[in-house]
Amino acid sequence: MKKLTEILLIVWAIGFALPAMAQELTVESMVATNDQTANDSKFMKQDNKGVYAGLVKVRIAADNVKFEGHVVEQSHHGAGEYWVFVADKSDRLRILTPGSEPLEVRFKDYGVKEVLSRYTYVLTIASQTGGSAAKHAQSSAYGNLNVDCRPVGAEVYLDGQLIGTCPGVFNQISVGSHMVEVKMDGYATFTQRVSVEENAKVDVKASLSAIQNKTESFTVNGVTFTMVEVEGGTFVMGSPFDSSVAELDERPPHPVSLRSFFIGQTEVTQALWEAVMGNNPSSQQVGDDKPVNEVKWDDCHAFISKLNALTGKTFRLPTEAEWEYAARGGKYSRGYQFAGSNDIDAVAWHYENSHFKLYAVAQKRPNELGLYDMTGNVSEWCEDFYDDMYYSHSPSDNPCNTKESNYRVSRGGNYSRKAEGSGVCDRYAKSPSFSDNYTGLRLVGSW
Repeated sequence: MKKLTEILLIVWAIGFALPAMAQELTVESMVATNDQTANDSKFMKQDNKGVYAGLVKVRIAADNVKFEGHVVEQSHHGAGEYWVFVADKSDRLRILTPGSEPLEVRFKDYGVKEVLSRYTYVLTIASQTGGSAAKHAQSSAYGNLNVDCRPVGAEVYLDGQLIGTCPGVFNQISVGSHMVEVKMDGYATFTQRVSVEENAKVDVKASLSAIQNKTESFTVNGVTFTMVEVEGGTFVMGSPFDSSVAELDERPPHPVSLRSFFIGQTEVTQALWEAVMGNNPSSQQVGDDKPVNEVKWDDCHAFISKLNALTGKTFRLPTEAEWEYAARGGKYSRGYQFAGSNDIDAVAWHYENSHFKLYAVAQKRPNELGLYDMTGNVSEWCEDFYDDMYYSHSPSDNPCNTKESNYRVSRGGNYSRKAEGSGVCDRYAKSPSFSDNYTGLRLVGSW
C-alpha cells in the first residue's frame, strides 16, 4: 500500500510539473526588408496619434501568441507567422506564448535600432528545448500554390517574400491566409489574397497589365524631347536602413505625399541645350545625344526660362522629393537600391563601367516608370537648398527646402561615382555657382 501511495505521488508530481516545464524561446534573427506591406494602403495601420505604424512579421511556431509593447494591432497569418503593427520608433516587443517564458526582444540587440513608420521587418523566433513550438512546427499543415502568369517569367511574392518565378507550383505553403503578388518591370503588380488548405492546391492566374504612363513630346528648333507623367502618391523618403549604410542626411525616413507631375524621360541632352541657348557648355566629351554637363544651377534656370518662352509650358527643376519618388518608380516602385534595379550595371554608367566618360542617354535599362539614367551618367540638379538635417523637419506634403544655404542639392550619382554613393537615397550638396563634368539636369513640368 505504501509503494502504491509513493507511485501515485510521483505520478501526481510529474503531472503537476509538466505544464511548468516551459521551453525557452530565443531570437534567431531580425532584419529590415524591402517588403512594402507596411506601406501598402490595404494594410497600413495608424496609432492613436494618426502616425502610421511599422510592421514586424514574427515567425514563430506556436498558437495563441500575444504581443505587448507599443502594439497598434496584431493578426495571425497562417501557421508560423504573426503580423504585429507597432508604433513608430518602437524599440522592443514582449512575446507571450502558452508553455513558454515571456520573451523580451530589444531590437537593437539584433541590429535594428528601432522600428520605423511604414517599414516592414522580419523577426524569427526559435525554440531552444524542442518543446511545444518545435512540435507545432513538425505538425504544421501545408498546401500547394499554382501560379500561372502572362507574361511568363514574372516574380512571385508570398506575404512580401520572393518565392520564385511563374508559371510554377510552390509546395509546402503553410495553411492559412496569404497575400500573393506577381511583379515584373514595366507592368502593374498583380495582387490576390488566397486561403491555403491542407493537402490542397490553390490556383492563381495573373494577367499583368503593361504600365501605360502618359507622355508628352515637344520639339524646339528641330530637337524633340519627351516628358513622362508621374502619378502623385505617398512614399517613404530616405534610407530604410538605420545603420552605417545610411548617411546621416538620409535619415530619418519619413512619409511624403506628392502631386502628379511630368518628368524628363532622359537627362537634358547637349542637342536640346544648344537648340534653346544657342551654345553648348559641354566643352569636353561633346555629343548631341550625351547629357549636357558643365552647367551651374543658375545656368539651368536661364535655360528653363528660355525653354518656357519657346514652348509656352512651365518647366522647372525637380524638387528633391519629386526626384527621389520618380527614381524609385513612383507608385510602381519595386523597392530597388538604384533607379530600376539592384544591379547598378543594368541601369547606370558609373565608376566601375564608364571608363570615366559620358554616354548617350537611354543606353541602359529604364526604371519602372520608363525613365533612363536616373542613376549614373551625370548627377542632376534639384531645386532645393541643401540641409543635412532637413529630413528631421521636412513637411509631408510636396516638400521643397527654400531655407537659404550655400548649397543646392544634386542627385543620382554619375559616371565617376561608385555604387555606394549612387542609390536612390543618396544626397549631395553643391555650390550653385559651381560647374563640373559630372553634373547636368532633368526637367520637370506641372500643367
